[in-house]
Amino acid sequence: MPAQSPARPVSAPRAGPGSVRPGDDFNERADWLADILGPPGWELHHEAGGTLYVTRPGKSAREGHSATIGHSKDGADRLYVFSAAAAPFEMETPYTKFGAYALLNHGGDHQAAARELGRTGYGSQPAPAGPAADDEVPWASDPAPERGISAPVSDTAGLLSETTPGTRAHPEQGKRTVSDTSDSSDEDRDAELLAGVRDGAWLDQQVFPPLRYAVDGLIPEGLTILVGPPKAGKSWLILDLLLAVASGGAALGCIKAAPPRRVLYLALEDGNRRMQDRCRALLDKDGTPPLFNYKTRILPGTVLETIRAWTRRHPDTALVVIDTLDI
Repeated sequence: MPAQSPARPVSAPRAGPGSVRPGDDFNERADWLADILGPPGWELHHEAGGTLYVTRPGKSAREGHSATIGHSKDGADRLYVFSAAAAPFEMETPYTKFGAYALLNHGGDHQAAARELGRTGYGSQPAPAGPAADDEVPWASDPAPERGISAPVSDTAGLLSETTPGTRAHPEQGKRTVSDTSDSSDEDRDAELLAGVRDGAWLDQQVFPPLRYAVDGLIPEGLTILVGPPKAGKSWLILDLLLAVASGGAALGCIKAAPPRRVLYLALEDGNRRMQDRCRALLDKDGTPPLFNYKTRILPGTVLETIRAWTRRHPDTALVVIDTLDI
């Protein structure tokens, strides 16, 4: 995906005696929705108590929110994702503005993200462009401090720690001072890796929405995998559950599934004739519910794409089943 520059005009970089890294500057000045989440399709669901509740792309606002922004005891302005379908974000993982921008636009490459932000006005100076592939770099073979960078003394105020570790200034530029970024880089990385650790006090203060079920007490929201030996009746069981949800009837003859809700069944080992025979066998004299939808053929490698297309068109879908999942 092409990198997206921040949507809003960026004001002049802040002046100061030391350098301001583009990532740090972006964390302070960028807007979560206008600059980071809005372009790929995230939407504001609602705001309450200083916390923003946002909905991922492809999910209807009627289905609830997918992440929060700013909901933390330490007041940090982080994105916290709790949806398993919010790729490229990981579930139950917090992100800073810069971390989210780097993940969405540069595949998680923080150095590339910092260079791009430097070019658009973040940080104390634009990030320097690296040499072209055919440029002569006579000092490339010189030994360099691990994870360190060098620059003329007069240039150190604008040094960007996001520059590729191990690069050095031209030796003919005169006296140099080494700015070792390993400590700050490791500290930032440690903070990112450990940011999802929670304690009991935090957990006690949380208010989570009730778990939703496609079939009460049996199939909750998220991913459910039904496993069993061949010819054990898995497809019959799944079809019974789907028809119960679509009709608002009773799953397994005893679990109420009302009200009727839309379902999609990717029955990839069936045909129309067998689907009709099985539906009639399970429904007796009742007609097949109109909210029951199925597909028996699909192009290789397009299962997830097909599901996304379906849920975009029918965001009210309660249950999607793939039969079989060949792993």
